[in-house]
Amino acid sequence: MDLERLGGEIVIENHVNVLRPTTDDPAMSITLLNRLLWTPELEAVARCISGSVALSAFELSALPFPCADTLAEWESLDDDELQREVARMYRIGLP
Repeated sequence: MDLERLGGEIVIENHVNVLRPTTDDPAMSITLLNRLLWTPELEAVARCISGSVALSAFELSALPFPCADTLAEWESLDDDELQREVARMYRIGLP
């Protein structure tokens, strides 16, 4: 990149969201949260909230997760089963 041609300045904005439990007994493990955030179905839900690939802390907190009992059931699912359950829960790709 030719900084001199561009005026010699570049401004870069970078934000990092750190996700951590706020209670001693969270409704889901960090592993499940990570797996959920990687599902295409939850990404589609997030895009409805944000419209962007980047999510703010506010938008992350607005993601609609199911009740604790459902999350507990999802903890033991393999990736394919989890993706199917997330699709069913959010009715992604279903009539």
